Amino acid sequence: MSSPKEPLSAKLIVGILTGNPDARGSALAVLCEHFGPMDLAIEPAPFGYTTYYNREMGDAIQRQVVSFPRSGSPGIARGH
Repeated sequence: MSSPKEPLSAKLIVGILTGNPDARGSALAVLCEHFGPMDLAIEPAPFGYTTYYNREMGDAIQRQVVSFPRSGSPGIARGH
């Protein structure tokens, strides 16, 4: 039987999917408030892989990926 071990450090990477640019800005502000400045922010791009979310988010959905330099336990987002 194996023994539980402390997990390896992990980098926080966040994917944002929204049809509302203001909501994306607010989400980024909250993330930066909790985790510090981003070290990478990929420009928002149209999300056209599926229409599954259109009913809830509209037709102009965009996806953005950001990351933060702080490394730590994979539970960091839950227990910061």
